[in-house]
Amino acid sequence: MNGEARDQLLLEYLETPAGTERTAEVDRLLREDPAAGRRLAELGLQECLLDEFGEVERGLDGGFGRGAARLARFVRRIALPAAAAAAVLVGVFYYTFRARPSQDACPRVVRCSGDVLRSRRDVSGSVVSEDVLGAGTTVRTGPASAVALRYPDGTTVDLDAQSVVQVHVEGGAKQLLLARGILDAEIRSQPDGLPMLFQTPRARITVLGTRLTLAEGPGGTLVDLREGTVRVTSMQAAEELALVSGHYVIVAPDGGMTKTVTPENADHDALLERVLRAR
Repeated sequence: MNGEARDQLLLEYLETPAGTERTAEVDRLLREDPAAGRRLAELGLQECLLDEFGEVERGLDGGFGRGAARLARFVRRIALPAAAAAAVLVGVFYYTFRARPSQDACPRVVRCSGDVLRSRRDVSGSVVSEDVLGAGTTVRTGPASAVALRYPDGTTVDLDAQSVVQVHVEGGAKQLLLARGILDAEIRSQPDGLPMLFQTPRARITVLGTRLTLAEGPGGTLVDLREGTVRVTSMQAAEELALVSGHYVIVAPDGGMTKTVTPENADHDALLERVLRAR
């Protein structure tokens, strides 16, 4: 069974009730192919992450409930050969999303224009300059709107129009979830063991210090690196690559990654168009 057929079988298994014919077929596959166990866990986690980002976009900011519940159901039902891999990936999920709030790693609004809204735990309102965005806060920019954020260490993030981002913190490490739209970031050198993490539905970007543009849309995730080095992980394909200054990568909806040198005369608007509007 090739990789595409295997993934299709495992996805159908995750979406169907336990005890079906698919369950027996997957059980046989897991016994015959040990690598299938980890792939099943990876695909299950990816489905849960997509649920989480769906909640962020719909404004359900009360703690990632639907995806977390689905994750629990997934762990209970997977076959035993996948259990160890699932345990590792569940740990990744909770490390990423069950963050302990730390105001030292929360950004402050330094500039705001147009229609920008914030929400957290069912409380919402307009964003104004000098607001401190605590862990779990979602920010949405409307048409012709923008907001600039600054962290205590000088790291800056500029959020473009019609974008959705959520702030998270883990033990002093900065984390931003981009559900939709474009952001430009200039990340100061981060402490050892505390890289800044950007997450989209398709990719995880680990940063120690850099300048980059990150965009998320129907055509995939774009990481356009201006300075430094980052690590990009495809959530669906379970692949990872190191991206260096002067390169960009697009993580496609199917999880595939394409890394390219950024030409000196690059049309950055055309790159953004590729991911914001699927062709």
